Amino acid sequence: MTPDKILGYSLLWYDGFRTTEEAPYHKWNSIVNQTKYNNEQQRYDSAWDVTHIHSNFGGPEPHVGDTMYITPQLHDGEWRSARIEGKEAYSCPAGKSLILQANLTVGGAPSDRQAGIWPAFWALGDSQRHGTEWPMCGEWDIFETSDGHDWTLGSLHWGEKNPDGAVGRISLPTGSADEVISEYGNRYDHTQPHTWSIKVDRTKGSWKDETLTWSMDGKQFYQVKGSDVNNEEQWGVLAHEPYFPVLNVAVGGTFPKGGQPNGQTATGMDTGMTVQYVAFYISD
Repeated sequence: MTPDKILGYSLLWYDGFRTTEEAPYHKWNSIVNQTKYNNEQQRYDSAWDVTHIHSNFGGPEPHVGDTMYITPQLHDGEWRSARIEGKEAYSCPAGKSLILQANLTVGGAPSDRQAGIWPAFWALGDSQRHGTEWPMCGEWDIFETSDGHDWTLGSLHWGEKNPDGAVGRISLPTGSADEVISEYGNRYDHTQPHTWSIKVDRTKGSWKDETLTWSMDGKQFYQVKGSDVNNEEQWGVLAHEPYFPVLNVAVGGTFPKGGQPNGQTATGMDTGMTVQYVAFYISD
């Protein structure tokens, strides 16, 4: 699918998932491992039944039917799913704005059949690929939900060195799960497609006035200013450095109000994620 146009912006990079069977993920790295973070249960795989691209070349533009699928599967007691990471990373130059946006749909199963399912569209600082450990590289969580909730969260994670040399994680927003959901949770219809984006705005005169803004279908639902981070070096990691996009569906984990899968948790498209496009835009 051709990405949506945004007034005042030009496409910098995108993948509409129109591709060939020979190179289905030529703009992405497909992660294959058994490492599990955040109390997750899945093993990431690249097999056809958990991730693939389907194309309908006969459809009308721009909706030609090209779609990337991530479909969690349970086989012999093991959950398998997929995670793909964009090969390219982009930063926002001073005086410009940068938008990272995706059009996606999550599984439409009712919440009692989505226990433990955690789909996400997010981004990692490219320094992570060059030796910087997480969370010092920075992380943008653009879209996250779990367990069939009718709300999503946007968040930031970054790090700082403690006096003993250990890395400590800092996150926004802060508070208990109930407090964060009540104040920052974004209501949405999980049975419908939506566009999700984060905008880096460096058009202000001071780094303290620069912003990161989260939106659904073009409507803002969360924002962080440089002054909220209140550390110029850390803000530079979050807003000035290049980031690459990540798409995945985890199973189990520590997402607020999330849990673990059970005997009722569905597999396949009932709990999967479909993605029409991912795109970086730069202001004109």
